[in-house]
Amino acid sequence: MKDGLEALNLMQKETFDMVLLDINMPNLSGESLMRQKEAYRKSNLETPILALTANHTEEEVEGYLKIGFIDVIPKPFTSKQFVQMLNKNLKVKFG
Repeated sequence: MKDGLEALNLMQKETFDMVLLDINMPNLSGESLMRQKEAYRKSNLETPILALTANHTEEEVEGYLKIGFIDVIPKPFTSKQFVQMLNKNLKVKFG
């Protein structure tokens, strides 16, 4: 995706196993996208949506979870940390 508006449009048309949203996307941030109730009312409500962000103080993470993200992946992250996050939030497990 090149920006949050493109992500929103795609989320409204397609069904995904998981959505990773960067908090600081151009045109429509991940946080703003999640605050728009129609963004996930029109998408699959069962789809886990995770925040990717370099802003991950305890207070910021609480705020992201409060608006509907199911988890937060702090940047930068290793491939091992990423796989752990996928395994934690998906029904399918990766090695």
